[in-house]
Amino acid sequence: MITLQVPILYGGFKGQERLLINGKWSEARKRVSQFFGETLQDYTRYGLPSHNGEDLITVYDDPILAMHDGIVIRDEPSPSGGNWVFIWNKEEGYLTVYMHNRILKVKKGDVVKAGQMIALSDTTGNSTGNHVHIGLYKTDDQGTIINDNPWHGAMKIFDNPDVILKDSMYLLTREEVIRQYILTRRYHPSEEEIAFWTGKALLDMQKVMMKDDASLLGSV
Repeated sequence: MITLQVPILYGGFKGQERLLINGKWSEARKRVSQFFGETLQDYTRYGLPSHNGEDLITVYDDPILAMHDGIVIRDEPSPSGGNWVFIWNKEEGYLTVYMHNRILKVKKGDVVKAGQMIALSDTTGNSTGNHVHIGLYKTDDQGTIINDNPWHGAMKIFDNPDVILKDSMYLLTREEVIRQYILTRRYHPSEEEIAFWTGKALLDMQKVMMKDDASLLGSV
């Protein structure tokens, strides 16, 4: 069995509304714009019968997270996938790919952990809007994709009996604490604030910030 965690911290939707996913696949699924096997006519140019992954709508520059532990084996740009990154789980014999990013936070040879930020989202490559295309492939013991189906070896992630979709709350890294303060408070946090929030749940931080905002509004 293959176990995967949620690859997005936020999901976008019509009007670029931002939704906190908070590590829940049920929430991530609501942000799917295209499932595996859909849109038959658009993929014949790639020699595919239909879509070979799952597309999750994102908001520009939001974090993309590793779905599992592994090692980065590819990190170069692609005309179709944009700035993409491949993460290989050698022990279990599979890899995942994350496409259309603005910038990668990891490079070839890096060892990553599930839930680690690996990129920031965008719409690079063959893409019509901000999203991340996630793909799943079985590999041999050298990390080469086993091309054993019409989708060049790709497998669906949702509704696959061989895949366990594991919910896991996102814990803040130092980088994400700083990013959240700049996005919501418009200033760089102090070292004390960074130390306090690092390792805590993003949802808890947002609840505190929302409470602070409400207090400020009430005092105006």
